[in-house]
Amino acid sequence: MKKTLLFLMILVIILGCEREFGSYYDPPEGMEAEIYAQLVADPELSIFVSAIDKVPGLKDELSSSGLFTVMAPNNAAFERYFANHPEYHSVEMIPVTVLEPLVKYHIMRWMYFYGQFMASNMFKYETRSSVPFEVELSSGRVRKVYHTSKMFQVYTPNYLRSAGLTTDDYRFVYGPDAYLNTETNMNIMGASVLKADISAGNGACYVIDRVMDPPLNIAEELDTNKDYAEYNKFLQKYFVNYVYDDAARQATIAQGNNGDINGDGMVDSLYTRSYSINQFLDTENPRTTIRGVTTYYSLTAYIPSKEAFSNYLNNKLLPSFHNEWDSIPKHTLAALFSAHISNELNWPSKMERNLAVSSLGDVINITRSDIKSVKMASNGLFYEVNKTIEPRLFTAVTGPAFFAPEYWYFAEMLNLTNIWTSLMSDQSKFTIFAPVNDAFKEQRIVWLDYPPNNRPPGFFKLPLIGSDPTPLSLSEMNAIVGNCIVLFNDLPANNMPNGFYRAQNTSYVVVEDGKIFASERDSVATIIDADHQMSNGYFHGINKLLFYPTYTIWNQITRSQAPDPENPYFIPVNPQYYKFKELCAEAGILNITDFDGITSANTGRKFTLFVPSNQSVIEAQEAGLLPKTGNQKPEGTPDLTDGEKMRLINYLRYFFIPAEEIFTTGNTTGTFFTQSVDAERSNPNKEAYFPIEVSFTGKTIVLKSVDEVSATVVVSDPKNRPQNLISSDGIIQVIDNAFTSRY
Repeated sequence: MKKTLLFLMILVIILGCEREFGSYYDPPEGMEAEIYAQLVADPELSIFVSAIDKVPGLKDELSSSGLFTVMAPNNAAFERYFANHPEYHSVEMIPVTVLEPLVKYHIMRWMYFYGQFMASNMFKYETRSSVPFEVELSSGRVRKVYHTSKMFQVYTPNYLRSAGLTTDDYRFVYGPDAYLNTETNMNIMGASVLKADISAGNGACYVIDRVMDPPLNIAEELDTNKDYAEYNKFLQKYFVNYVYDDAARQATIAQGNNGDINGDGMVDSLYTRSYSINQFLDTENPRTTIRGVTTYYSLTAYIPSKEAFSNYLNNKLLPSFHNEWDSIPKHTLAALFSAHISNELNWPSKMERNLAVSSLGDVINITRSDIKSVKMASNGLFYEVNKTIEPRLFTAVTGPAFFAPEYWYFAEMLNLTNIWTSLMSDQSKFTIFAPVNDAFKEQRIVWLDYPPNNRPPGFFKLPLIGSDPTPLSLSEMNAIVGNCIVLFNDLPANNMPNGFYRAQNTSYVVVEDGKIFASERDSVATIIDADHQMSNGYFHGINKLLFYPTYTIWNQITRSQAPDPENPYFIPVNPQYYKFKELCAEAGILNITDFDGITSANTGRKFTLFVPSNQSVIEAQEAGLLPKTGNQKPEGTPDLTDGEKMRLINYLRYFFIPAEEIFTTGNTTGTFFTQSVDAERSNPNKEAYFPIEVSFTGKTIVLKSVDEVSATVVVSDPKNRPQNLISSDGIIQVIDNAFTSRY
């Protein structure tokens, strides 16, 4: 039959004659009658035929063109439909504008035989029903929204097995009188297929026992039902975008070329719209294409009832934001609404097995008793539930940031960087030290809605004078937010042990006698909003930004400056390292490349540098145990030979311990290998390095060399002369012995 039709179509193109269109599709002698004639021939389908007759042009299409598959409700189905409908009790009562999409919802594009349905992995099929949907905006203007054709779902044994769908699931969604047909093994949207594979010259016909109203999609349900008006109000205000472009214009033309609203002679009625919380809420057939493979799927929406949402809004959201609707942050609403959408079709039995997951990745804790009503939308399941679902984001350690205006900056950075996704597990514990908005502004980090040079809104760093603000990069935001998050510890404010705690961005947060700081000791934070105990840790508000380390160890050494005795007002940078810097210069370590040569075995890993104090180096130089540098070096002293430089470099390498970050807490002790090469133990394939022993006295770190020489870490005021200096690639400590025996 297919080959015959194809031959006829080719023949038409070749001959190019101008005969009547329908004559080309007249079935050859011996072939089954066309669809319309087949429907007319069955007296049990007379009401459906009368409905077809009322739709302009449809009778001719079903009599001449194709190919189609028709799911025809029998008369008994129509009688039940009219008996239960609040307005329409006969075909004659249904306006054509309503009847056309209703009838066309029973007509599929393309021809499918029973065997194809049974063998296919598909369960959604495209119908010929497609109508614009009108949305009234808050401004009073009307937008007509374009949609592709409505889909319906075909339930076969293949799909039932793959979806884990039970008879109980099916009846829960489609009603207690719906049943899975065990004779034909085929159901459609609550309707049972009674007869299959009624072959026709231009398609195939099936008889079903229900009239199927074309369902709304999830977004249309929200627009239509006034019970969701308050919920939908926030969606429409913050998360909906209407687009009228060439694609929408072409879609308008394809749907009748009507809708010139503004009278300019151009078709402008149909818009496409998308939701930023889920781009498929208003899509008839959601799909994604990855590496050329297209996957079709359905959504599930869990929409709070009017009472449930109002209760949550009035008792939690609004009181947190001065009872002002417009003050509720967009990031808080986005998380809340996303928690009510799943990118999967979640039948009740799936939820009972705790397998239903929201688009945020949260397990959706909904039971059947929580479900107020359910219907199958055209793009997925739509549950009305009697509670508002809180995202895990609100109950985990991140929660307080999304419910207090003073943490708007921090919460927005959590949102933009997606760092929050790593903080949801109850298997780990966390502590957040969240800077208030003013702490960001104090460091000239601000949010600009209308930045200069037509840049998009975002976070910017304001200059001290003159130039335009600089956009804050995503990596900078990751570093800032990550530096405020302590991993694997939940630290209450009233019992917070001193220590160095690993931060999310691989640096450290330092706690010392209730004060909080990080790499910059001139910004010591105080907890001003303590002990929000959440499901997986503590949240504390602080009054300063915790600086993340921007300097490497090399930067810290090369920035060091000697004090100027003639200028008491001069404030040197890192003065405790200046003699070590001079030794590096004397050895020919003049740039970052030379310095990297020392630590090359430590690529990508952090290390500890034990810097001999200035005093210990000066004493060794005066005793002739180290080359003199700076003020100790007499004028005219010749430069070191290459051999002497190599000896000095190997000596300096003794102060580097790779792959370890050693603090004065005593948490890391033992014997470690330095970067200083033991030439006597070296071989052509592998160098051997001198070890050093690290121990803890109860107050500070003690180092002991292989020749039993000891040194201690100088414990000083951590704000003014810091030990434990945190750098982006490790830690610097100052020791009181120059270990000249290693030179």
